[in-house]
Amino acid sequence: MRYEHSVSDAVPRAGWLSSVFWAAIVVAHVIAAAIWWRMMPAGFPLAHPRFWLHRVVPFVVLAFAILCFVPRAKPLRPALLAAVPATYLAAAIAGRVLFPITLARYWLAPLVAGGVLFAIWALEHRSQWRRALGFALLGAALGAFLAFAHDAPPSSTHPANVPYPPMASNRSSPSFAAGSLTVAIDPALTFISRSPDGCWTALASSADRLGPVDEHSTTTSHVDDRGALHIESLTELPHAVFTHLNVFSVLTIEGHHRLFLAFSPAPEVRVEVTRSDYPTGRPARFAYVDAARTFHVVEATDAEKGPFTDLATGRLAPTDALAITLYDEQTPIARITFDDFSAQASTELSPTAGWNVPQNAIEFALGSDAPSSLATMFVTLAGTGVGRGFDSVGHAPGVYRNRIHVERL
Repeated sequence: MRYEHSVSDAVPRAGWLSSVFWAAIVVAHVIAAAIWWRMMPAGFPLAHPRFWLHRVVPFVVLAFAILCFVPRAKPLRPALLAAVPATYLAAAIAGRVLFPITLARYWLAPLVAGGVLFAIWALEHRSQWRRALGFALLGAALGAFLAFAHDAPPSSTHPANVPYPPMASNRSSPSFAAGSLTVAIDPALTFISRSPDGCWTALASSADRLGPVDEHSTTTSHVDDRGALHIESLTELPHAVFTHLNVFSVLTIEGHHRLFLAFSPAPEVRVEVTRSDYPTGRPARFAYVDAARTFHVVEATDAEKGPFTDLATGRLAPTDALAITLYDEQTPIARITFDDFSAQASTELSPTAGWNVPQNAIEFALGSDAPSSLATMFVTLAGTGVGRGFDSVGHAPGVYRNRIHVERL
């Protein structure tokens, strides 16, 4: 009698522990989905994978949780739970196929998690396998989509593909003075944070993220009779490069009292260069040209994250040069013209920015709170520095040309 009593107590206790375990798993996923929905950028079109990843998948998880907890659905609950390990297993396998270098080891984490959850489910509910098959297939489809949605889009820059001088290699950073203002320019295409296979750069090894790209760069410059500085930089990429952070040009500006910029597509609007914060805080300011060839100068909502408010707009065709006039308070001091930015920049949507912001960007900010502090401008043909995440986007192989002219006003 004593033995039978202990067995009868163990059975409901085991059932209660199982219910608590699966409830905790479901609740944890709902919390993670809510955080994901809140943090990830919105503003993607319906056909873009990030719309479904950021706006729809969290509600799919919520709907799944509701079904699991609704009393009327209790008979279906064991079959529903089969979707959880199936999602993990499919995400692991799809991730390993899509990102064979970056996830060479990391894919084992979701694989083991999915395997453990499947083993627990099978021990408790293997008699439900026929009913569970459909839900498991839906979970597997979701897991595969989670991996696919993080794959980098195809490279969408447009290299000039002008002839590259044989054996040329001369990287330099010319500078230009206009009154008290000094502008230093690094015009070479430079990759800072890369992915070997289009995955998140934060998951790449340091060698893959920071190692050499095998690119070739050369820069020439001269000052004409009027004192204007002319720069030409060429960079040859032998293969596509997927990157989170990179620069087409870096400019540092000092010697001003209060710096304003006017961009040629909207020359009547002067935009002040301000201090911004990261990862949260004072909003960043930057410019870009979209797929409709509308040039925007915008301010973010929080640090470099959207939504974004237009400060100035205009038109910038692929054949147009982009001129930026530097004002010290009310006085125009110098003009910097980029001949090749518009033609080579990607106008495909950035996976990290949202709100219809493309991959190209011209970011500018002060180095400290003082209006007279050093200002920096980062020009990017395709990157994901704006927004949230470490996704990578591609530069197509070929020769990139960067012609810059700086003149006093």
